[in-house]
Amino acid sequence: MKTVVAPGSDFEFQIKTFINLSPTQGSFKNTIFGHLIIEELIRELVSDRLKKASVIENSNFSFYQICSIAEGLYGDDIPSWILPAAKKLNKIRNQYAHNLNPDGIDDLLNDFNQFVFKESGLKKKEVKAKKILDEKNKAAEEQRKSNKNKGFWLPPERSILDRSTEEIFHRAVLELAEYIYRCSPKVRQEQKV
Repeated sequence: MKTVVAPGSDFEFQIKTFINLSPTQGSFKNTIFGHLIIEELIRELVSDRLKKASVIENSNFSFYQICSIAEGLYGDDIPSWILPAAKKLNKIRNQYAHNLNPDGIDDLLNDFNQFVFKESGLKKKEVKAKKILDEKNKAAEEQRKSNKNKGFWLPPERSILDRSTEEIFHRAVLELAEYIYRCSPKVRQEQKV
């Protein structure tokens, strides 16, 4: 995924750190770090629309309140699925923050993943990519069978759709972050130039 960020920005550093965070380290770590990135992006969106941004920067608004303010400020200027997805992520984060062994966390993760993949259009892209990978892997397997014991064997490539819930979750959080980032008036202005 190509992330559109300003070189050297704090956001670029955070995204690179999140990308390098192994998706297989578990959904807990990915949830906490991803939530922080999403919250910062939404606060930035809100600040961009205010005449006195310090009001938000110095506030103690909850994540849910900031999402509601963003919804009021932006309305149809941002894709309608972004803030509901952020609220779903917040629900997952709250489960981890308030329970040692949260019940139903897998259901929440799957719901978030399916929602983001469907609403962002990522699922259509990944289904196409999976078909291509399946064909490529089939051809590689046939070639390997015809060249028994000749050369190295490489494991088949896996589509994101064939990966674990945690890996899919990691990808879904990145997709959400990129969409929110692109909604920023500053980024939109830079993209027009």
